Amino acid sequence: MAYSKEEKKAKFQETLKHVRNGLSVVKACKEPDTLGETLFYDFVALSDKNTKDYAQAMSKRADFIFEDILTIADKQDKDVYIDSEGNEKTDHNIVQRSRLQVDARKWVLARMNPKKYGDKVEQTIKTDNSPFTPIDLNVPRDNSTNED
Repeated sequence: MAYSKEEKKAKFQETLKHVRNGLSVVKACKEPDTLGETLFYDFVALSDKNTKDYAQAMSKRADFIFEDILTIADKQDKDVYIDSEGNEKTDHNIVQRSRLQVDARKWVLARMNPKKYGDKVEQTIKTDNSPFTPIDLNVPRDNSTNED
């Protein structure tokens, strides 16, 4: 089906809305009134504005996933149950499932935005543009002492 330019814009914005709300592009493109995946990426490439809008939507999606991690980690309602004898027991399957969900989302976030959500710590040292003095590690040291 061929869409007019205005219909494509509206469907593109609808797709971006779903991405901003946490859906992947693949899932967002399956929602009603959205572009198909191929047409969506073609539309992204049409202009710098579309590319910028897509980047902003992906950034919002990452923030949504981050909030989802906190929600999962704080959720405790099904971690404990009462067994048939009335004893309180921990449901380790639920705890492990929550851990897996958090770890999977952390992994995805680290790849979506490594500067913001990655584990790598990088330090940048800024100088006053003066060159560093190189140290020649191959120069033999004088091991004698001047004791008189």
